[in-house]
Amino acid sequence: HEPDDGQADHAAYSEWKRTSVVEQRQDGFSIVYVRVERGDVYANQWSQLASIARTFAGARARIDQQQNLVYRWVRTESLFDIYKALGAIGFSVAGRETIRDIVTCPGTDSCKLGITSSMGLNKALGEAIDKMGALDPLVENMHIKASGCPNSCGQHHLASIGFHGAVVKGPGGQVPAYELFLGGRSTEAGGTKIGTRVKGRVPAKRAPEALKMVIDTFVANRKEGEEFAEFIERFGVEHFEKEFTKLKQEVGPLDRDHIQTYMDWGKTVVYKLERGEGECAV
Repeated sequence: HEPDDGQADHAAYSEWKRTSVVEQRQDGFSIVYVRVERGDVYANQWSQLASIARTFAGARARIDQQQNLVYRWVRTESLFDIYKALGAIGFSVAGRETIRDIVTCPGTDSCKLGITSSMGLNKALGEAIDKMGALDPLVENMHIKASGCPNSCGQHHLASIGFHGAVVKGPGGQVPAYELFLGGRSTEAGGTKIGTRVKGRVPAKRAPEALKMVIDTFVANRKEGEEFAEFIERFGVEHFEKEFTKLKQEVGPLDRDHIQTYMDWGKTVVYKLERGEGECAV
C-alpha cells in the first residue's frame, strides 16, 4: 500500500521510489535497488537482507555495478512495505544512480596496492554533497567514482568525476592526493567514454573543495540542457588544471596548523606510502 499524504515520511518514500524503483516489463512487478553506502554491509545485516528477499523477492538478490543490491519480482503493491522493512535496518536511503551514489574501492583500508583511503574519501565527498542541498537534475545525473590507486577497481576512468589515489611532496613530506578524470561515462544511451585526465594533483583533504569547484564551474558555464560529459568536451580541463595546481601549492609545512593535510581521510597518523600485494588482478 502507499502512505497517506499526511504521513511524515511520505516525501522520503516518494524520493526513494523515484530513485530506487524501476517498473518491470511484467505487469504488477518492480525492481527495487538498495543503495549501499560505500558498499558496506555489516555481518548482522546479511540475514536481515536475506529475510527481505524471501518475503518480497522470491528469495533472490543481485549486486550491480554500483555496489548496490537489487531485488527483482517485487509486487508493486508491496513497495511501501519493502521500503519500511529496508528502513528498519538502515537501507532505505534514496539517491541510487545519482551523484550521491559514490563508488569506491577499499583503498588502503584493506588493499596493499592502495595509495590512499578511497573509502574515507567516499564519506568526505558524500558529506560535501549533502551540504549542497537540493541539486538540479543535470548535476544529480552525474556520477562519482574513486580508486585508491591507478588500477581502476573503482571505475574512476568512467565517472563524470573520477578520482585515483596519488602522492604529492609537501614541505613536510608525503601528502595523500588524487588525480582527477572529468567527463567519463558508461551508459546505454551515450555509450562508453573515458574521462579526460586533469594534470595537477589535489591533496586528499582538499578533494571536497575540488569537487565543489567542478560542480560550480559546470553550473555556471554549461549550455541549456548540456550534460556534464558534453560540457567537458566543449569547455576542456585547462581551467581545472590551474585551480588544482593552486590547491597543491597551498600545502604548508608539517606543523600544528597543517598536520591534517598530511593525514588521509579517516586516519589519525601522518601519511606514509606503503605498498605490497593487493586485492586486484594486476
